Amino acid sequence: MRVSIRRLSEESSSFSFLSVVVSSRRRTVAQLRSSHSSAIMLLLKFIVMALFAAEASSRCVANGTDIPPPPEPEPITITELPLPPVTSNDAEGGCTFDINSHGTGCIGQALTTFQSGAFLPDGLHVTVTVNFTGAPAGPDPASIFTGVQLILVKTDGSTFCNGDTWKCITCGVPVENAIGRSLTMDYPQTFLDGKRLLAGTNIVECTSDLIDDSCTPDQVHIYPIRWNTTTNTTGPGGNIRELRLHPDNVHLGFNSFTILNGKMGQYGYIGRLQFDPFPTWGTPLSPRYDLVSVYRLFDPEALQPVTVDRDNSSLLHINPQSVMVGELRGFSGTGREVSYIGFPAESSNIDVFAADLTTGKVRRLTSHPEYVDPMDISPDDQWTVVMDTRSSGRQMFMAGMRGVPPLTDIVSSSATSSTRNNGVRRFFQPYLIDYYGDRGAYFGQKINAAGDGSPGGGAMIWYGLNQQKLIDYLDFCQLFSLESLNVKSPPHSHPSSQLTNSFSRIRQHTTPSPDSHIATPRPSLSSTILKALIDRFVKDSLKFYDREENVITRLDEMEQQLQIMNLSDPR
Repeated sequence: MRVSIRRLSEESSSFSFLSVVVSSRRRTVAQLRSSHSSAIMLLLKFIVMALFAAEASSRCVANGTDIPPPPEPEPITITELPLPPVTSNDAEGGCTFDINSHGTGCIGQALTTFQSGAFLPDGLHVTVTVNFTGAPAGPDPASIFTGVQLILVKTDGSTFCNGDTWKCITCGVPVENAIGRSLTMDYPQTFLDGKRLLAGTNIVECTSDLIDDSCTPDQVHIYPIRWNTTTNTTGPGGNIRELRLHPDNVHLGFNSFTILNGKMGQYGYIGRLQFDPFPTWGTPLSPRYDLVSVYRLFDPEALQPVTVDRDNSSLLHINPQSVMVGELRGFSGTGREVSYIGFPAESSNIDVFAADLTTGKVRRLTSHPEYVDPMDISPDDQWTVVMDTRSSGRQMFMAGMRGVPPLTDIVSSSATSSTRNNGVRRFFQPYLIDYYGDRGAYFGQKINAAGDGSPGGGAMIWYGLNQQKLIDYLDFCQLFSLESLNVKSPPHSHPSSQLTNSFSRIRQHTTPSPDSHIATPRPSLSSTILKALIDRFVKDSLKFYDREENVITRLDEMEQQLQIMNLSDPR
């Protein structure tokens, strides 16, 4: 086998990409033996070339005339938001008045079905999907607080008329107001009118503003969303997942799985929401939102990520400007771009990209070797917040070498992305990145840095669970995300692996004071504290990992994580 490397200059990309030529011919055993040493030298040359490409890329980006230097860190304030109290008794009546004296429900300890959402237009309320448990039997008024529901949570410390800082929107909605609804309520997103929410494959709508006291259960309707995929317009339509509302509040981005020749795939789509109060075809035959003028974000005739040279079939081209939407993740704040997880620009490096919906120009939002998935772009398109494993080191064993062409990724991307989690435990951390993305030594600003006196200093050990949302509010930008806090919890609050809604105010338009970047010495954890942490993790691990070797693996990862975050004594 003969391998040669050619450099392809991509003016539209900040990376120097490599083209790999592979050809084969029959050779004798003696020839193969004689070429063994030269093959090793060629491999070393390839590695050096890959490293040179990455180094040249960093220099190019850092010194580019059109790209400014990285921004100074932003001052960040982190605030925990209150949630309904927790009951350990999921049985009927387990939510007693001793736990919640208002009779407005309790949530369970399970990690599932709990998701953060988005801000309402006023910037003072956020949406959260919770699972109410332990409700009493009917006709007790508190019986409506059961199952997966959508709540609003105040962010300014004030309360609703019932004295709670939260309000359930979907609890107690009459059956006739929710015909054909889906039971899933994931990724709750808000409309600008303040009266509607997107939750799962439903649109929740109230006759008045959702935050008003007049928005009672009988005034709420839950309408299903239907995507017609048949020529005769029959049946329930196609399955859709990971819905994202476009900023114009008219269009919707979504994903759908496909099965072709026994292989599962996925495409991203964009369609227009159209309300039909009296449908005459398809199911359900109840008021619903139809997806019309749907476009699949894939063109088989367009430039693909990896192509074969027309004149030399042994030459492969890596095309960074190809639009390959692996999974749609949303839209830019202005709505001009669609964001997505795309075909890797570097081997085993999963990144998010943005493509202009008019021109098709691709912008690479992240380039760190670690895995990134949930993300959101600020209303002015100038900032991106991502949930990334870049502080964990989980992906570095296969993605740490920069500039390697993404050849194996043609078949290995799914396996590559699967290593980011350890069972139910995720390693996501929130990072704020400017418009120009990762470059040089700049890999964004960690939003929940570990109390070292730098901007963002806050919680000790956080692990993000799902998406987050940015919103401009007054003179600063707000971030809302869901985190898992690995700490011991007081009664009637979320337990170890605690689910907490973390609300960050990111002041993007305020110049930090000169002293704000001076980090104070970070205290080391004593061996006693470290042992206490590990003891808690042993108990926590046994809940999810039955075998001893799995627990040991998790403890090793935990110790590594503490070292990375400089929370334990490196000696």
